[in-house]
Amino acid sequence: MSCPTPSCPTPTCPAPTCPTPICPKLTCPKQSIVNGNKDCLYDANGKSAIVTSSGRTVIANCEDGWLVIAHRFNGKVAFHNRTLNEYKKGFDTSQGKYKKEFDTEGEYFIGFEAILTILKWRTYKMRFDLVGWNNSNAHPWVAKYSSFSMGEESDNFKLTLRGFNSTGSSTIKDSITKISNPKLNKGTPGPLLFREMTYYVRYKYKGKSDDRRYKYKGKRSILYGVSECSDMQRSSWWYSYYIRTANRPELCGDANLFSSYPVDGKCDKERACMFWSKHKHEWMTSLWGWEINYLKEMKMKIKPST
Repeated sequence: MSCPTPSCPTPTCPAPTCPTPICPKLTCPKQSIVNGNKDCLYDANGKSAIVTSSGRTVIANCEDGWLVIAHRFNGKVAFHNRTLNEYKKGFDTSQGKYKKEFDTEGEYFIGFEAILTILKWRTYKMRFDLVGWNNSNAHPWVAKYSSFSMGEESDNFKLTLRGFNSTGSSTIKDSITKISNPKLNKGTPGPLLFREMTYYVRYKYKGKSDDRRYKYKGKRSILYGVSECSDMQRSSWWYSYYIRTANRPELCGDANLFSSYPVDGKCDKERACMFWSKHKHEWMTSLWGWEINYLKEMKMKIKPST
């Protein structure tokens, strides 16, 4: 009888273990992140700083990678009757008071100088997010354009939008580049040029200090022989026509997002409050039979097209 050959396991040593390295978390000053967040590429839902050609720094919000260049939602900031210099430099809740930082928590417009600075970087697309007074609990209506550009002051800050709904994701009709009255307009709309509203005076009702209304002072045609769209719609905005007959606001376009704020969705004069016509879902019908929707909130956003 023989015994089996004894076998022993090959001795092994445990592999060396290293403690998991603990690296300090990189922290950057908040302002550095904002300044470096060009085109909202670093922080898609943070803030972005734009340094204009004049050396001013303007702050804007980012939403899902879109830069919000204008936002209205409560009517506390007047958009319709600013001076040209204010439209160039931008404005916010400070109402002209000196502030080092641009306030993006309230209503604001970053201004033409900041927009022109951005447009020098690359090509951009644009979208409008709109909320009606009866639609506040639903998703905003969206109008998207695949191409956005704006001219210099010498060209009246001409607004050019192309490629409406090219991706099929718009939920409302185009009311910026299209006009609802081809029979009355008699031709193709001209370029969208920024016109200032000049002949209205602002006054304050009794009540809350931020509850403002705007009163019509008189017809511009009495003094100059011309009634401009900016006076008829009581707002500075981009208009495609220079109207020479009074009381025809329907010829001045189907949207105005800078006009006076429609408190509780009401407006004392047709097309003289913030509106976007031809909605698919909710509308108010004017005396002329067009669909006019006065808005509770609007956002104008831009994003690199590539």
